[in-house]
Amino acid sequence: SAKPLAMMWEEVTCSVCLDPFVEPVIIECGHSFCQKCISEAGKDGSSSCPVCGQKFLLRNIRPNRHLAKMVDNLRQMDQSTMKRDQCRVHGEKLHLFCKEDGKALCWVCAQSRKHRDHSMIPIEEATHEHQEKFQVALQKLRREQELAEKLEVDTAEKRAAWKTKVETQKSRIHAEFVQQRNILAKEEERQVQKLEKDERDQLRILGETEAQLAQKSLALQEPISELEKRSLGPVVELLQ
Repeated sequence: SAKPLAMMWEEVTCSVCLDPFVEPVIIECGHSFCQKCISEAGKDGSSSCPVCGQKFLLRNIRPNRHLAKMVDNLRQMDQSTMKRDQCRVHGEKLHLFCKEDGKALCWVCAQSRKHRDHSMIPIEEATHEHQEKFQVALQKLRREQELAEKLEVDTAEKRAAWKTKVETQKSRIHAEFVQQRNILAKEEERQVQKLEKDERDQLRILGETEAQLAQKSLALQEPISELEKRSLGPVVELLQ
């Protein structure tokens, strides 16, 4: 139950800060304290035990691992036995809120050296204030979420529009090049046909010229033979 657990917490509570031990150490007289608490208590040079007043030396303090283990075990037990509105250290109902530390406190915690000089308000008032802050933060996050969702939709629409635009441009470019290729193909065909016609006309003309030259060559063959024959004959015949 909560009461026996609270009593166990008292056994592991530092008499200086009135909070559960943090890195507990034991001094020469046998009393234990948080390492930070006893170091601050002995920093002025007096080095007297806050409980019994016996002198001690800071260099002789030793870790109290047994107490440290007890604190860890109690924290684990708290998780399964304590109610959410109960102090995990003292088992009392939480009814105050420390503004400086941002913690819910019971009446025993509020009287501890750690919190007694801090500004405190009833836990119901703190709950109301924080609920208002949560609502403001929640509304802000929802507005940011709505804006993010709108931007996501806008981005998706722009992406789709850009993709459509690119596809349209690709189709237009393809059509233009197909048209250009058709024009070039027709122009190529026209040029080839013209060249072939010019070739036929030239070959016909050259053929006719060749035939005429062949006839002329044949016609000259007879006088050439006659002259060659006479040039080989007697001089009198040549002169005649």
